[in-house]
Amino acid sequence: ITLPMRKLVNSALVTGFSPFGNFDFTVNVRSMAQTMYDSDDDGYASEQIVRKLALVLFGVPLSDTLETKMLDILLDGAEPYDWSINAPIGDAQWNRMKDLLLYMIKLPEIQLS
Repeated sequence: ITLPMRKLVNSALVTGFSPFGNFDFTVNVRSMAQTMYDSDDDGYASEQIVRKLALVLFGVPLSDTLETKMLDILLDGAEPYDWSINAPIGDAQWNRMKDLLLYMIKLPEIQLS
C-alpha cells in the first residue's frame, strides 16, 4: 500500500503535481545535473549524469542495457556530446532529464536501494 504512495510523492517532487495538491517546490534538475558533472571524469556530461544519478538513486552501478535505455530517454535521439551542462533553464533537455527521473522512479531498483 505504501509503494503507490511513494511513487506519487516521488513523481510530485519532479513534476510539482500530485492528487493531493501541488507542491510548492520541485527538484531543480539543472542544479542537480551540474553537481554531478566533473570535467575531470571520463565520458560526456550526459553519460556521467546517468551513471551518477543511478548510483545515488539505486546504490549500484547500471547494467549496460539499463544505461543505454536511460541515455536514450535523456538524449531523445541526440548524440551524447550534444547535451550541454550549461543549457539555459528553459531548454528542452531539462524536460528530458525530468522524464529520466520519472522513469527511474518507476523502476524496481529504486525501491530496493
